[in-house]
Amino acid sequence: TSCGSLADKYIEYDPVIVLVDLVLLEKPAYRHLLYNSQFQSYWKLMLVLLLSESYRVWATYVGANELEETDGFEGERTFYILLAHTALSLGAFVLAVILGTELRWLFLGKRPRKYKTSDLVRALIVGGCAKLLGLLGLVWQHVSQEPHYALIHGYTMLCLLTAYS
Repeated sequence: TSCGSLADKYIEYDPVIVLVDLVLLEKPAYRHLLYNSQFQSYWKLMLVLLLSESYRVWATYVGANELEETDGFEGERTFYILLAHTALSLGAFVLAVILGTELRWLFLGKRPRKYKTSDLVRALIVGGCAKLLGLLGLVWQHVSQEPHYALIHGYTMLCLLTAYS
C-alpha cells in the first residue's frame, strides 16, 4: 500500500542529526546507518577501533610501568602485542556472537529471511564505536580511570545491544 509516509526518516536528515541519534541509542538511526546510508568503510572503522583500543591499553600500561631506556623498541613491541591481542579478542567476540545467533535460530527456528552475517558484523563494528571514548580518558588524565572505563564499557554494551537488536 502507499501510505505516503517515509519508511526511513533519516533519509532526509543531516548526517550530524543521525550521529546524535546514534549517540542517543536510537534504533532507527542504527538501521539507517546499516541499511540505507552510503557508508561503506566498515573495515576502516574497525581498523580505527583496533588501533585506538590498543593504544589506550598501551598508554595505560606504559604509564603504570616505566619502560627501561636500554631497549628502545620495548614499547613498540608491547603495542604490537596488544594490537594482536585486541584483534584476536574482537575476532573471538564477533565469532561468539555469530555462533550464538546461529544457535538461537537453530533451536528456535525463527531465522529471518533477509539475515546476512555481514550485516551482523557491520552492526557489531558500529556498536563498538563507543570504545573510542576511552581516548578521552588519556587526554583528560583521570586520577582514577576505573570508573571512567566502567562507564565506557557499560555504554559500549548498550550500543552493541542496540545495534544487535
